[in-house]
Amino acid sequence: MRFRSVRFHQPWATAMGLLTVMLTVGVSGCEKPKIHAYRVPKPEKTIAPAPVPPARPQGVAWTVPESWVQVENPNPQRVATFKDKKGLEIAINAFPGDVGGLLANINRWRGQIGLEPTDQAALAQLTESMTSEAGAEVVIADIAGSENRLVGAIIKPGDGQSWFVKAIGDTQSIEQAKPEIIAFAKTFRLGQDSAQSNVNKPSQSDTNPHTEQWQPPAEWKVDPEASPILTAAFRADSGARITLTSLKGMGGGVLGNINRWRGQLGLEPVTSLAELSTTEPAPGILMIDLQSESNDDRIVAAILPLESQSLFFKLTGTNDQVDAEMERFTSFVLDVSSNRKGSP
Repeated sequence: MRFRSVRFHQPWATAMGLLTVMLTVGVSGCEKPKIHAYRVPKPEKTIAPAPVPPARPQGVAWTVPESWVQVENPNPQRVATFKDKKGLEIAINAFPGDVGGLLANINRWRGQIGLEPTDQAALAQLTESMTSEAGAEVVIADIAGSENRLVGAIIKPGDGQSWFVKAIGDTQSIEQAKPEIIAFAKTFRLGQDSAQSNVNKPSQSDTNPHTEQWQPPAEWKVDPEASPILTAAFRADSGARITLTSLKGMGGGVLGNINRWRGQLGLEPVTSLAELSTTEPAPGILMIDLQSESNDDRIVAAILPLESQSLFFKLTGTNDQVDAEMERFTSFVLDVSSNRKGSP
């Protein structure tokens, strides 16, 4: 017997389905739409910060007396040269560090006016210490020779250098100029504008027009941080430092420079070359070998006087470093001197 599937249609079920749909639509259509409120935080204002001006290089500035006029530097080692209303020349120089200390610098000045070196005990009578309004250390020296008088100032404004202001003249000229020189020295200060401190500052090429006439050893490299007052400066592979400086005339005298080098090693000044052991590697060249009392540091220096200037060679380092460079240093001195003798 076969069975057949039969679908039954009940009218009441269909009616109930339609009623459900109608009620659902009706109720939905009568509801009011709901309004939803949301709190949205206000975006914070972004204010661009004011642009910070770039930092200007810090240098040394000064204020020149109204009666002074700037003139051309007579030698490239000077930072600036001025003349007062009477024609007295005032020179400005700058050197790294303390350049051998106060005593060595005073003795160098004494040598420039024909005086013998003094000792530490006499410094108090020869110098006067003061502080500028900007806080710079200032030492004033007034030194009278048999013919000339020198007034000078050594200033440490805080840039890592010693600044020198100096005038040499007859007693009356120096006496009249001294108050202005002291006032000028007390204006040195660290400032945002280094233009004044760089006036006529020589470059290495300016101070060394004859470098093409000699070549340093291959073991020496140019020192990029050397002061521009140096004609040349090198660092050897051994660690030693070699410098060459050209100064007008005798640059403070042989004894004055030797005492300055002795001061750099912590040695007392001497009053005569007879107290020292010197050599002459070639005619006209004086060479000296100096060593600190602790035997840790050593300076070998050579001085070559020319017609209108003097060349100063210096080898600095430990004993081992100097020993390693002595042969090259001596050859360098001879090489330069053979090309520079008789040059203006």
